Amino acid sequence: MIILSLGCTFFIFPQSVGINQTGAEPHSSAILDVESKSKGFLPPRMTIYQRDAIVSPTDGLMIFNTSSGCPNYYFQDHGMSIAEQLVLLYMWYFNSHI
Repeated sequence: MIILSLGCTFFIFPQSVGINQTGAEPHSSAILDVESKSKGFLPPRMTIYQRDAIVSPTDGLMIFNTSSGCPNYYFQDHGMSIAEQLVLLYMWYFNSHI
């Protein structure tokens, strides 16, 4: 009986997680689907030094930078604010469409 129950746990893989107050199923394209009409999403809060100490961050990793008061995310091995990324995108667009 114990061997059978242990074997079954290896074949159960959760596909998506939904966090909401309605009990709605998560969207099939999302690994995490958060919905609320009265609350927001609170990413991890850390200083610029704590952000820069993250080992091997992946593109898209998001934090709230308490040193600058801005949300930051990783892109191509750089932690940057969304405003910095918009400036880079504008410069790329302007330079490639001259």
